[in-house]
Order: sequence, then C-alpha cells, then structure tokens
Amino acid sequence: MRLCPDHAAEALQQGQTVVPPERYAGGIAHSEAWAARPARPAQPYAGNSTDVSALVAALAGIMALLSCVGLSWVIPFLALALGLVAWLQARDAADPGRTRLLASLGLAGGGIFALLLIGLGLVMMLCMLSAVFGSLSAWPRGVATPIPVPTSIP
Repeated sequence: MRLCPDHAAEALQQGQTVVPPERYAGGIAHSEAWAARPARPAQPYAGNSTDVSALVAALAGIMALLSCVGLSWVIPFLALALGLVAWLQARDAADPGRTRLLASLGLAGGGIFALLLIGLGLVMMLCMLSAVFGSLSAWPRGVATPIPVPTSIP
C-alpha cells in the first residue's frame, strides 16, 4: 500500500513497517516500471539550440567537402564558425557527446576545405608572381613568358 508522507509518519508512530518509495521502486520489474511511464512522442531530433548549431556545422562541413560550384567558398567558413561555437557551448547541450561529435565534424570538414581553398589561392598567386618576375627578367632578351615554355616576342 502506498502512503503519503503524513500517513507514513503516523504508521511509523504506531510501530508499523513503512517501506520508503526508493526501495519500493527498485523492486519493480523493469517492464512494469516502463509501462507506468507515459510514452514520449517520436522525435526525429531532440536537443536545444546548441545541438542544432552543432548539427548545422556538421552539415555545412559535409556540404563543403562535396560542393564544387557557386558560392561554395562561404560554406567552410560557416562550418568553422558554427562548429567552434557549438564545441565551446557543448556543456550546455541536451546531449554534450553528440554535440561535440557534430561540432568536430563541422570543424574538420570546414577546416579541410578552407585549407584546400587557401592552398589553391596561394598556388595561384605563386604562379602569377613567377610569371610576372620571369617575364620581367627575360624581357630584355625578347622572351614574353618564363621557362619551361618560353615564347619569343616578334
């Protein structure tokens, strides 16, 4: 029999044995305990705003690795920014482990793509600079482009 705190105190004063609720709940079979709980509605994704920012960071990181057209240069920086924010605020998330994982995916995907983009830009700048300096140094000799494929000026 279940008793409220007042009736349990009266039963104890009368010398009766009163089982505390924690001990009683521990003796219930798991199936009975789960049956007593109300069913939660099915949710595709449960979390708070920090979880959502980590999810968006992960998706942006994946999109950065898979996209090659348009304004794709913006996506890795978005993934880096959102991933960093989510990583720093993971302790406030509903599921901190999941948030750290998703934020890491966003940081990794965005970081790899951003490094590739920066490397490509540096290679292009070096090619342009070598063409300019090569043509300047070869100009008095009548060569318009540097080695390995020099062309003569007519």
